[in-house]
Amino acid sequence: MYVLPKVTLDIDSDYDSIELSTGGFDDNKAVVQHVDDDFGMPGSKKSSLVKGKEYTYKIKWIATDPAYQFYPLSNYDWQALINGSTATGVREGLYGTGRFIVEDPDNLLTYITHGNETDITIGKEGTIIVPKVDLDIWNGGGNLDNGEAVGLQGSQVLENDEESIGSYLLVNWDDDDGDGEINAAGKGWTSLPKPDFDESTAITDEDNLAQLKPNLEPMSDTGTVELEVSGVDASKVKLWEKKTKETEVILTSNKKAWDLSNSTQKSEFEAFIANSFWIEGVEEGSTERAVTFTLRYKDSDGTEICNDVNKATIVMLNLGNVVGREVNSDALAERGHTSIVGRYNGVCMKASLTNASHYTLYESDGSDNWGGTEPGSQEALLTHITACPDRDYFGSLTPFLTSYYNSFSMQNTVAGYTMRLKILLVARRLIDNTASIGYTKFNTVLPGSWNGNLSTVTDLRCDGFVEVCYEWCDVNSWGRIVGGTAQYNLLTVANQDDHNEWSWGDDPEDGDSDFWAWLMPVTQIGYADTYIASHYPPYSGGDFNYTSNNFEGTFWESSFSEQQLVKPTL
Repeated sequence: MYVLPKVTLDIDSDYDSIELSTGGFDDNKAVVQHVDDDFGMPGSKKSSLVKGKEYTYKIKWIATDPAYQFYPLSNYDWQALINGSTATGVREGLYGTGRFIVEDPDNLLTYITHGNETDITIGKEGTIIVPKVDLDIWNGGGNLDNGEAVGLQGSQVLENDEESIGSYLLVNWDDDDGDGEINAAGKGWTSLPKPDFDESTAITDEDNLAQLKPNLEPMSDTGTVELEVSGVDASKVKLWEKKTKETEVILTSNKKAWDLSNSTQKSEFEAFIANSFWIEGVEEGSTERAVTFTLRYKDSDGTEICNDVNKATIVMLNLGNVVGREVNSDALAERGHTSIVGRYNGVCMKASLTNASHYTLYESDGSDNWGGTEPGSQEALLTHITACPDRDYFGSLTPFLTSYYNSFSMQNTVAGYTMRLKILLVARRLIDNTASIGYTKFNTVLPGSWNGNLSTVTDLRCDGFVEVCYEWCDVNSWGRIVGGTAQYNLLTVANQDDHNEWSWGDDPEDGDSDFWAWLMPVTQIGYADTYIASHYPPYSGGDFNYTSNNFEGTFWESSFSEQQLVKPTL
């Protein structure tokens, strides 16, 4: 917080005080006062000057050496140096403590000046300016949705954490202004959702951007302030003038500069101080703290005086992905249970982003022991999948968290994010209609010969909930291989029998009768062959030899691939 210059005073015989003040000298109280060692004895003193302050200095005559007998008796000669020099402009503090600016319009800094009988220092002053720039950053908002609710702004990052931890902000792929709407009749779209990062106009209820606020003390009429965005992920953020976007801040070579000698540009920088900029994540980050925001103050010659640095991590939450585990029944555990990760409920900070209890599932589930038919479509915490006692998770819990998605339809593109939003809208529609939707054990979806109308769904199994949400949006999920081609589309009535087929068989002698050959949660996400290999390694024989064949690719295809729920790895 301090710059340390050294003031040297050598006052021949008459001056012995140099004073610095931040508030003028009317109160006769100097912030720093330095008196030389004795009459005619030069001395020096190191003084700590607070960053962000401007000091005025003057030289003050106190007394004449009684032993001085020459004419004139009052001999006003002096020498005054800062850091051993009379130089003005940018100076270096001692021990790397920072830079400061010396202004000496009245030539008080001198090796030797003879005033003789006149005190020519009266009314003269100089200035030491210790500029300080400060750049504060906030975490982004944590709410990703289709405009169902307005989330809170993220918290400010502590000063000491601005580089070592930094800010976390989400890829802004949600649809806060609620562009998407399913037809009231439950079939088709009135309008499609649109990811917020793909819009450049004002976004109603935008709540994911991170605040970036500068300051410069003392404010100056000279020099330049520069904001630079750098790092390997610099291209993955945009800056906006408002938290609702509207006006993008255009950077030139990743920089924005304000010449404070230009009144218009100074006013623009003061507006930046008053209103902040707002950071939008537009692409998944490659690693933590891969974006750097640097604020610099330079003098009129372009010499950097001071800077402040913040770092940020851009996080992609892959909501809409599917997670699964063994079903909570000893007899049927391997069939599994799948759900869609539908919502994040935490703040945008590392510890929260990797906490399963902060995520909400959209699903259809029976009773805990798979013996009942309630509650049907529901919300549950992600821990319902990740922390079910004595049940294996389908994938890895670390790094957080193996989930499953259609890698063709759900890429990190505008089209892919739109698909995620559509899937979440359908899931939300089913959840909101939970009073009319029960749970079924032996069918994927009811009624039979379902017509594809969301309003007519009466019962869903857990994998049926996923199938409907994905395939209603034309995103392939699971398909039985018929005539060498996977028949994915559940909305095609001819495919529904294969999706609804139920087998009790566990018989590699007749693979087609084996329950592994049909739709269930563990086959839906393409995890069945992995599960068999780890739980039933000798599983082979008859007309289906598992040692040389997989169920996937022989009896069915899954469109799902593994993907971490939160990226990059935190």
